[in-house]
Amino acid sequence: MIKKGLIIIGVIIALAVWIAAPATAAPKYKWRAQLLTPLTSYMGTVYWGTWVKLVKERTNGQVEIKLFPPGAIAKGTQIYGAVQNGAVEVGCSYGAYHSTEIPAAYAEYSIPMGFKDMNAVYDFYYQYKNGEVLKLLDGLYRKKGTTLLSVAAFTVGFMTKFPINTIADLKGKKLRASGSYAALLKNLGAAPVLLPSPEQYMALQRGTIDGTLNPLYMAQTYKLKEVIKYIMVPPVGFGLGDTYVNLDAWNKLPTNLQEIVRQAAVDAALKYYKVEYDKLESHDIKEAEKVGVKVLKLSPAELKAIRKAAEPLWAQVAAKSPASKQIIDMMIEYTGKD
Repeated sequence: MIKKGLIIIGVIIALAVWIAAPATAAPKYKWRAQLLTPLTSYMGTVYWGTWVKLVKERTNGQVEIKLFPPGAIAKGTQIYGAVQNGAVEVGCSYGAYHSTEIPAAYAEYSIPMGFKDMNAVYDFYYQYKNGEVLKLLDGLYRKKGTTLLSVAAFTVGFMTKFPINTIADLKGKKLRASGSYAALLKNLGAAPVLLPSPEQYMALQRGTIDGTLNPLYMAQTYKLKEVIKYIMVPPVGFGLGDTYVNLDAWNKLPTNLQEIVRQAAVDAALKYYKVEYDKLESHDIKEAEKVGVKVLKLSPAELKAIRKAAEPLWAQVAAKSPASKQIIDMMIEYTGKD
């Protein structure tokens, strides 16, 4: 009996010790994300900002991501390299900025007049052929030591100090643009000027440039509404912001967390940013009108002329790499253009 009693007591003590022992805490992952655009931009708040919140909520704080403003860790064209070498875990930028590393990423930003509207852009990247385009791009990113989680679209349009009633009004004018949009300006008779985004305001104010062909959100985010006189609608193209992660950092996450983080990036793009974009842009255009900016509508004839000038540029984008050609061919197939 004594022996049996001692065994029971021993079992009770062992259970008590096991229960009292602190549970092993789940490992936490803290990432830094370098942004290309200001934290206050649509991309910064509604796309990347929402992604960060969703990740924290859905992983119960196991994965935390801190957003850093432009230039805090790496500047524009240096962001992708910083993610590759692990100086920062996440890059939030535009494909054109790292197209020297991934030529096909140029197509993310630079297909002027390629799609009829923003819904078509999202459908092409996320749904067409079961998301083949995004899968193709992710495969290319992975070969360079990163993984592409999601993309989100924005409009690209004219913001100028002069009215554009016909394409002839662009002749000889100096406008800030990048990627294929700079080439589009050349085809339209204008003179493209390469400038960092934050320098546009001063260049417009001083008359160094006559306008800009860029994301329309810049009228508000960079306060260009104070130094332009006209916004032309509709947009003449769309660009994409993207979210990519250092592959070593990514592979340290358990599979279940990888799925959560990736889905959160997709949801941030499709269920939040896409839904809010038109409302945000409409608000910003109205704010520009309040300070005297006039909104002019490009006629069907002018849009047709712009498309004619844009179509040769698709072949230039396609020529950058076999994958670039695949993307352009799929876009032409998707849109029904020949």
